[in-house]
Amino acid sequence: MTNLNTPPTLQLDNPRGIEGFVFDLDGTIVDSETLINRVSVRVFRELGWETTAEELNANFRGTSSKEFLAGVRELSGLALEGDWEEPFQHWYVEEFKNLEMIPGFDHVLGATSTFPRAIASNSDRERIKRSLNIVGLLQFFEGNIASVDDVEEGKPDPAVYLLGASLIGANPSNCIAIEDAYPGATAALAAGMHTFVYTKHQDLAEWHENPALHTFDSMFDLPDILQDFLNSTD
Repeated sequence: MTNLNTPPTLQLDNPRGIEGFVFDLDGTIVDSETLINRVSVRVFRELGWETTAEELNANFRGTSSKEFLAGVRELSGLALEGDWEEPFQHWYVEEFKNLEMIPGFDHVLGATSTFPRAIASNSDRERIKRSLNIVGLLQFFEGNIASVDDVEEGKPDPAVYLLGASLIGANPSNCIAIEDAYPGATAALAAGMHTFVYTKHQDLAEWHENPALHTFDSMFDLPDILQDFLNSTD
């Protein structure tokens, strides 16, 4: 379980009047994408497709299950349906015992402690709660979880972010979204949120060229970046 005793570098002041934060989960709060890709390479090898963790990250980071299956079919020819992962679930369960919080997220958690907070994720509710529980963070988001189970379309559709804002009683246009993947950033922007993108695992040139996005590469730096934004009028 994650140690949350590290004091935050900053507790945010809010002169801008932001109403809440909506966080992505995988790759933003927990480093699950790395574990999933590691196991998925083994799974796809068993199914006859040789791929790499790098290829999976480049093509599928942050995608919904529907988009993932369509993309796998396009790249490999594998038509995966129903409970195709079931024979391999024990591999994922075993790997998830190594799940860790993204370094520095405890500082972000402390800095945002006075704000309403929600999660908006392309994962199903069971996996979200299991992941948060493993790293000791479920208590901070219980009751404010918007999952792909709750909406008709996952990211890049904005529905899950709009639901996340609704859960904390906030106007989406007055929320800050924290993301790490292209589909999620697209969804957060479409929801009208101020969008900050963690670029440690996926750094796209268009993110830096888009004035509506705020990019950062370390969670340790994010509280100070957020405070600068909250102090600004842009």
